[in-house]
Amino acid sequence: MDWIIDRASADDLEAIRSLLRTSGLSDDRVTAPRFFVARQQGRTIGCVGMETSGVTAILRSLAVDHAHRQGGVGTALVGAVRERASREGCGHVVALTVDAGLFFTRLGFRAVPRQTLDGQTLSHWQFHSGVCDSAACLALPLVPAPDTTSIH
Repeated sequence: MDWIIDRASADDLEAIRSLLRTSGLSDDRVTAPRFFVARQQGRTIGCVGMETSGVTAILRSLAVDHAHRQGGVGTALVGAVRERASREGCGHVVALTVDAGLFFTRLGFRAVPRQTLDGQTLSHWQFHSGVCDSAACLALPLVPAPDTTSIH
C-alpha cells in the first residue's frame, strides 16, 4: 500500500469533481469537509463523501481511479466513513448504488427496502436527486465507537 486516506480540503475539490465525472458520478454538492480522499504521491486516486441525517450516515460519491481499482482503495475509503460515522454516533451507514452492490455486500452491507429507513433519512436530498431513483439501497449497522475521552 503506497497510498494514504485523508480528510479532503478545499484544495482537493477540483480533483474530487474530476474523479467523480470520470467515474460517471454526479459532482453536485461536493464540499471538502464531508469527503475523504485517497492520495498516492500527492495525486488523488479515490474519494468518498459522507453526510449525516439523524442517526444515519449516508455514504456517497465513492470513486476510485480505474488504474487503482482492486487494490483496497475503495475498501479503505468505506472504512474511513464507517469510523467517522461511528464516532459521530450514527447507528448505520446507508449507500445508494446502481452498480456497486456486490462491492458493498462484501463489506457487510445488506439490501434494505427504502421504506424501512426513518423519515429524516428518506427526506435527504440524495433520495430525491433523480439519479438515485433506481439505485439499490444498502445499509450497514454500526457498533458505537468507544468514548476514549473519559478513560479513568
